Amino acid sequence: KLQFLYLIAQALGEMVHPVIAVRHGESEWNARYAEHRGPRHAEAMRLSDCGITALGKAQSASAGQALCATIQQRPTWVLSPLRRCVQTALRMLSTCDAVCKPKLIIIDPALAERCTDACDIGTEGARLAEEFAAALAAACGEDCPGVGTLFEGVAAAPGGVWWYGGQSEPATWALMQRLAEDGEEHESEDDFRRRLAAAKSRLCALSADAPVVAVVHSEVIFHMTAREKAGELFGHWAGNGEAVDITEHVTC
Repeated sequence: KLQFLYLIAQALGEMVHPVIAVRHGESEWNARYAEHRGPRHAEAMRLSDCGITALGKAQSASAGQALCATIQQRPTWVLSPLRRCVQTALRMLSTCDAVCKPKLIIIDPALAERCTDACDIGTEGARLAEEFAAALAAACGEDCPGVGTLFEGVAAAPGGVWWYGGQSEPATWALMQRLAEDGEEHESEDDFRRRLAAAKSRLCALSADAPVVAVVHSEVIFHMTAREKAGELFGHWAGNGEAVDITEHVTC
């Protein structure tokens, strides 16, 4: 589909800038939950800000190869700060040629997963910078502006706590467990959709200059593609490593 859009655009003398959302590769939480089959907030599921599995790495590499086969202009990459998305992006970038290398990388906390499970509790911004800043800078290249300050935004949050609720990992996990006992979730759907609305506007603005690749989460993609019908939302639930063209759903 993307290749077809590019051909049409070139014939018209214009360039279409798609927005592609990629769900992270299989995470350690995904794998544990498939085996656990118990309560989501049992202590065994406390895998806060976990990384991706060997399968997730393979899925991410495949997603990167597929992306490079379609994107014909250096894109802007926008990442959720959660570890599984940053690791997915790095694995994808390891497969990309020069055409698909980022012209810019942005870390956007508003694209983090809806904060309902332990894996959605983040890592302090300074620790993220220590772990990933050098690798992302190497993947981006010398002509990629601002790569040295990628994590400044999340690091500047009070106490480095950028995720929903503004509480530490132990406090957030304890609250999730208490809410789960009453059948409630930490971040409401309304709060989640409000922050996604602002993120969608930013993605649209970025797409004016270049294609956009957003490495995000299943519920992010679902709500970005969802249409309401008879009071019910219908959207796309992406699989691990799946790329979804969300261009038509992202409006300024």
